[in-house]
Amino acid sequence: MPFTAPNGAPLAGYGRRTGAYLIDRLVITFGGLAAGGAVVGVFFGLAYLIDPAGYEEGSSPLIGVGAVLGLLCWMCFGMVYRVGCHSRSGRTLGKWVCRSRLVVQETCEPPSVGGAFVRELVLVALALTYIGLLIDLLWPLWDDRRQTVHDKAARTLVIRG
Repeated sequence: MPFTAPNGAPLAGYGRRTGAYLIDRLVITFGGLAAGGAVVGVFFGLAYLIDPAGYEEGSSPLIGVGAVLGLLCWMCFGMVYRVGCHSRSGRTLGKWVCRSRLVVQETCEPPSVGGAFVRELVLVALALTYIGLLIDLLWPLWDDRRQTVHDKAARTLVIRG
């Protein structure tokens, strides 16, 4: 039957999914910037303490290391946030606010860490091109199970509740 999970739970509509996605984008953007900025700040502080002249010239290797690690931290924050939340409860902050949750389509339980990770990897791969991300995010509009492409890859559903 379309628009319900195997256990009869109603699937989340496009509005709920979009709202949750946008809230999570804000969390990931600002949380990632805060985490990455903290790493950069620590390394810039170390560069100032260890080599003040190199810090002033911008030639301290700690500045470059800090910038690279800060960028990696920012990039990984979203993956860790979404995989952790989805595998623990099926809910991110966005899904909690929009009263929806992610479940495995066969069991209606939250996905494993591996399943949530696969789902996020597919999303990241599709997001490498704007057309891939656009197709992925619009896919629930015509899909019987209201799944995105990354949901289909991980065999997950987003249900209300």
